[in-house]
Amino acid sequence: TIYRCAASGSIDSESTNVGGIIGATGASSYGDNNIYECSWAGDIASKGRTGGIAGYIEGAISTTDCYTSGTIRESAWAGGILGWCKGSIDTGIISKCYSTMNITQKGNGIGGIIGAFDKNGSSTAADNANRGTVRKCIAWNGKIDATANIAGAVIGASALQNTLEDCWRKSDMNTGFTPTD
Repeated sequence: TIYRCAASGSIDSESTNVGGIIGATGASSYGDNNIYECSWAGDIASKGRTGGIAGYIEGAISTTDCYTSGTIRESAWAGGILGWCKGSIDTGIISKCYSTMNITQKGNGIGGIIGAFDKNGSSTAADNANRGTVRKCIAWNGKIDATANIAGAVIGASALQNTLEDCWRKSDMNTGFTPTD
């Protein structure tokens, strides 16, 4: 569990799995990936799976009351809070998070809150009971600019069993796509 952690600055990485607080964390026998009341303010550049709080999270996920501001650039699978979440059979919940990050990237999966929210295993009817949820999050990003076609104001790419509940986005958010040659 990570609780009340705040960081600011600039990260320029030639790698993947980059976050303002956590680069990557995997499924663990020690418990869930709980992140509460954390914040990041600054600029991040990387090659992929980049988030203001965490770049890549695998396993049971609970992220609550987190805030980010700044810029993410040049990254595929980028989100203002989390870059890529890959849940387990346990429910993943992202709630009451807020981001004002401007995100410009050169690939798929860009979202104001989460770049990609995926699930391990199949998408059977039984799995739907264990879906991930994004609840009461605010994507107040000024700009989400992607060169590919998988992007969203709140979540860039989502597995079918995941749901959005009571989320908000900035009405004048620039969500334009930049065509590639």
